[in-house]
Amino acid sequence: MENNNLPLVYEMSTQAVVLCTVAFMSFLVCIPPLIWHCRNGNFPASCLIMWILTQNLFNFINPLIWPDDDFSSRWMGYGYCDIQSKLITGAGVGIAGPLVCIFRSLAKVLDTERTTLVPTKGDRRWNITFDVIYCVVIPVVIMVLHFIIQDSRYYIYSIVGCMPAYHSSWVSFVVGYIWPPIILIIACFYCGKVLTTCSTPFT
Repeated sequence: MENNNLPLVYEMSTQAVVLCTVAFMSFLVCIPPLIWHCRNGNFPASCLIMWILTQNLFNFINPLIWPDDDFSSRWMGYGYCDIQSKLITGAGVGIAGPLVCIFRSLAKVLDTERTTLVPTKGDRRWNITFDVIYCVVIPVVIMVLHFIIQDSRYYIYSIVGCMPAYHSSWVSFVVGYIWPPIILIIACFYCGKVLTTCSTPFT
């Protein structure tokens, strides 16, 4: 006789298993460099790794919560998805911003004509301010501005889980989508200065 009271088997799709496994491995791999950069006071690199760690943590947890399209019996993510959706909106500039700071520092170090062995107090203060603006302030501003362009609290998709909701208008493009490419263009500018300096022959 068939027993209808048996618990349902928790099944995960192949995509969910792969994403969960790779994300967990990526999370573990990022921990040693994070510790090293934190000990050496490398603020931009630490922020970059923290953003990557956060995204990998979500990619590990979400497939376990939403492994398929059956949302009727799944948790609706109240609170958790509210936080995650905001972090995702800031992740684009949160990852691009530290790259600007890293490439800028490399360009200054390699620029032997303008570099100084001992930076002044004003230079150190400006460098810290520059790093904080690109690594912290801009991502926080983008996350706050998302409140004015979201058409619902968040969306939930199978496997990937929580995703931010955007209103389909030009305002969303100006406020939300355009800033990561702009910051990456700035990062490319400093990266170009690094490559130019490295390719210049020393005399």
